[in-house]
Amino acid sequence: AEHVLVVGGGPGGVELSAEIRLARPDARVTLAHSGSALLDSTGSERPGRKAHAWLESHDVEVRLDSFMSPGNEFGTYRDARGTVIEADLSFWATGTTPNTLWIRLAGHGDWLNRTGHVKVDRTLRVEGKLDVFAVGDVNDVTELKITPAALAQADIAAHNIRAHLQGSGRHRKEPRSYRPTRRTPLIVPFGPADGLTVVPVPGGESAVLGSRTTTMAKAKTLMTPYMRRQLGYTAA
Repeated sequence: AEHVLVVGGGPGGVELSAEIRLARPDARVTLAHSGSALLDSTGSERPGRKAHAWLESHDVEVRLDSFMSPGNEFGTYRDARGTVIEADLSFWATGTTPNTLWIRLAGHGDWLNRTGHVKVDRTLRVEGKLDVFAVGDVNDVTELKITPAALAQADIAAHNIRAHLQGSGRHRKEPRSYRPTRRTPLIVPFGPADGLTVVPVPGGESAVLGSRTTTMAKAKTLMTPYMRRQLGYTAA
């Protein structure tokens, strides 16, 4: 691909654009974002400014206020102002769409909300069902669906499933409620040796840490060793 288009200026789109630029220094890379600033979900302007500066300094074209849709011809894309972009390859980093059509087709449309997410209660149990739980991107818990949230939901769901299976007897466990993750560090690598980390600060604007912290936390290994330890996976 001579021209790669990334649509979406959140953490995924910024990280992907940087990875593509470093992997393909000969290609043209464009990042189109519908908002007025990158990383605007962080609630702070500093991360977006830093990401924007890095991308432009590495010859990534950043187009803000640019809501994209596929064009009329293959390989063309059009923004809300009618501007047409031609690209050989596109990546859409505009959020997740839950793969729950099969649930509706199976006759359980009442499990889903209007966006197709599975409705769950505070124990991550599907509303109205005693023995069905839903975790991760598929459920309707309102939080940024990133790694810390995934780990926290999995921990609560595992406990509550065990509690359900041991519903009676002396060793009965009480179910736990899940508290959505509102303020968690957000790590956005710019390739394996650079990036930024947004750390929430109680009562103030989030702190933005630089490449050293980001590299140690995620950029260098994409957190693979950490996740292997979390899952108890020790084989070579």
